[in-house]
Amino acid sequence: MGIRFFGTGINWLARFYDEHIRVSPFSHQGVYVVPIKICAVLILAGTVFVAACGPKTTVIKPHFVLCRTITSEPSGAEIYAGKTQDNFSYTGEKTPFTFTAVEFPLSYYQVKKSGYKESGVKALPPATRENQALHFVLEK
Repeated sequence: MGIRFFGTGINWLARFYDEHIRVSPFSHQGVYVVPIKICAVLILAGTVFVAACGPKTTVIKPHFVLCRTITSEPSGAEIYAGKTQDNFSYTGEKTPFTFTAVEFPLSYYQVKKSGYKESGVKALPPATRENQALHFVLEK
């Protein structure tokens, strides 16, 4: 006597019904005991399946926000920056100002203010872990 899905043998579902549900469908209080147990097992299995096959969590490593602060004496000087010592462009900012980024490349800075001599060119090395600062003193 084996389990057969089709044909003349005893169907496994019918046998399961006969052994577990039909034989003792009621408890002493008239509540279906076995079907409730079966439903509880199916719900638990479904929950485990959904938890195991659900969306995977991606861990995003936080980036440190770095600061480059440019100051001058007197304040209010225009900040110029460039990737080389010879090629500067106006950043649109005036001192004191703090640039923020995840990392900074090698950069050259110069500040200018009307009524004062141009500052010298100062370089800041690449930064990936620490904040940096430059201070310029302008002469009349």
